[in-house]
Amino acid sequence: MHVVSAAQDDPAPVAAPEGLHYGVPCVFKRCSGFYHPAGGTIGVVLCSPWGFEDLAMRKSWRLLAESIAKAGFPCIRFDYPGTGDSLGDAGADVALADWVGAVNDAAEMLRKHSGVRRFVFLGQSLGATIAATAARARTDVVGLQLITPVVKGRAYVRELTATATMVAERIGIKPDRTPEEGLSVIGFSLSRRLVEEIVALDLTRVTDMPVQAAVVYDQSDRKAAADLVGHLGRLGAKVSLETVAPYHLMVSDATMIQPLPASPEAVTASLRTLHPTVVSALVPPPPAFPTALVGPCYREEPVRFGPNNSLFGILCRPTHPRPGAAACILLNRGLNAHIGWRRVSVEQARGLAEAGLTSLRFDVAGLGESRDEAERPVDLIYSDLLLPDISAAVDLMASRGHARIALAGVCSGAFMGLAAAEVDKRVTDVIAVNAQRIVWNPRESVEDVIRYGLRSMNDYVGDIRSRGALRKLVRSRRRIVPALRFLAKRAARNALAKVPIAVRKRLAAGSMAARVATRFDTFAANGTRVALLFSSSDPGLAELAHYYGPAARDLTYPNVSVEIVPDSDHNLTTRQASAWMLERMVAFVGTPAPRPDLSPPRQAQAPRNAAVCAG
Repeated sequence: MHVVSAAQDDPAPVAAPEGLHYGVPCVFKRCSGFYHPAGGTIGVVLCSPWGFEDLAMRKSWRLLAESIAKAGFPCIRFDYPGTGDSLGDAGADVALADWVGAVNDAAEMLRKHSGVRRFVFLGQSLGATIAATAARARTDVVGLQLITPVVKGRAYVRELTATATMVAERIGIKPDRTPEEGLSVIGFSLSRRLVEEIVALDLTRVTDMPVQAAVVYDQSDRKAAADLVGHLGRLGAKVSLETVAPYHLMVSDATMIQPLPASPEAVTASLRTLHPTVVSALVPPPPAFPTALVGPCYREEPVRFGPNNSLFGILCRPTHPRPGAAACILLNRGLNAHIGWRRVSVEQARGLAEAGLTSLRFDVAGLGESRDEAERPVDLIYSDLLLPDISAAVDLMASRGHARIALAGVCSGAFMGLAAAEVDKRVTDVIAVNAQRIVWNPRESVEDVIRYGLRSMNDYVGDIRSRGALRKLVRSRRRIVPALRFLAKRAARNALAKVPIAVRKRLAAGSMAARVATRFDTFAANGTRVALLFSSSDPGLAELAHYYGPAARDLTYPNVSVEIVPDSDHNLTTRQASAWMLERMVAFVGTPAPRPDLSPPRQAQAPRNAAVCAG
């Protein structure tokens, strides 16, 4: 036994057994979470932020939990009811008491399986406020760690409302809230009741906070944070304000893994200083946690698979499987974790199960809950280096007895689905939504495609024509010259599109046109069915037209279909667009179809298009 304190910089003896520091999946009541074992006597309950903030930081949140556990503090992190992988819908059937109750349930589970008797509640943004609210009713919480807390709920909701309006205008969608919803930000929704309860929150007006110490991490210019520090001090806690750099969440950017405003190292050091804990050098193996969440028509279980079980996913199985249907693998879009943009992958998985279809939503290496792969960049998209991860997911589904396997993805996920299906004959169906590229040109910049590719020439012309927009463009940080260069290349590609692909293929055997033709020829030879879905104004349509003419007139393969998603943005953010896609997925892969070839996949070519997404 020894005491972990700030003087001990490397508490290696208390590290969890190999592999466990990534977190052991667990469930309690309606919640899905991860338990991180350690040998200390003080446990830490992590309360995540909400909505897009949670999506952008899921990996960063895991890294924080790993750092805390390595320092000797057992900890647990989880999704609130109606969020992430947990059951329910925060836009319809969840109240604030459900989220506060989940914090208490998580603490009791941590107590039961680690033996801790005292806790530190740690939260970020709205999660920090939830943590503080839960701590008020307990006597065993000795500390709070509050990262950029929501001090006044009314101001938070006002800010979210403005953000929702701004983002909706930027991506061209109309509000589609249901009568039960009080707020929706890029599809992440809160019920009217929950919004009203959040508006009523004000941490500077609470009359008690029975904790010994609290740390608030926030920007130095935020008056609300300073007010909170002063108020908690008057209530008797030892409080400090730790300054963090200006924090700007890139809402609507799916190509970033957002770092925490406060670094894991800083938070862990604070815990060790304020809460020295007696730590056992031996960490007992975790118990056999319940891991399955059971819904009205499905059963979900976490799975680790791939080399050294480095990949993580959620297997969603229907209560009443549909004979002959394909099992669907839902691919990451950009750097979004497996829950998906606006939590759409969770909704799709459970919707597929309602129709009798099995699905797997998973994280490629380096995203979400999957481990980084040594000597491979983490923030990869549009890269052949991701193909082994997808192959491992196909291996998993094939090992479960699925004779038909479908890949489904949006944007970069669509591209990876097409690339994986070309080299793996076990993939019988592909649903590619708003694919920006059919094959990748190694001379092209991933950063430019992401930054400029999702906007049309009309968008830029509209910017310039609008009042004052040209002046704003010049003064802004937007890279005008690279944007114009990218659009010029697009115009040249559009002009080249007038030459039939068959002619271009003959003129240059190794050209991009030849590679595109080879990809679709392979699909035809293998009997792989491909559904290409596009929003009506998506730039991916220009990519398809570049090779196959307007309206894909020269795309005549009988196994390939093209369809337009009505009233949708690139991400299928609206509820109507997501419902439409789910309907098409069920229709496409839910009917029995012959399988032409079950032979093992051929070896993927040496990586030729690895690129790191700028973020």
